[in-house]
Amino acid sequence: MKYFEKAELSKSKEISCRDIEDFLLPTREPEILWYKECKTKTWRPSIVFKRDTLLIREVREDDIGNYTCELKYGGFVVRRTTELTVTDTKLRGTVRI
Repeated sequence: MKYFEKAELSKSKEISCRDIEDFLLPTREPEILWYKECKTKTWRPSIVFKRDTLLIREVREDDIGNYTCELKYGGFVVRRTTELTVTDTKLRGTVRI
């Protein structure tokens, strides 16, 4: 499944791993892996992970792209992808790379 989100340059943005409630076990925290453009990444310190959410504390132009969360559920893997676009209110438009 693919979702779409917009963020403002220099603001914070949360990206949730959506529609995974049916795959969470009540007895333990989910182990969710995050990817950008389908690749593992060394995340900068201003990007924080909280349960099923990726928090970008200060959005930059290079944050534009596809973010995929991955959750293992039994013998299955559940993935959700969110395409993030970034806008700059000073320029009044979407930043594209």
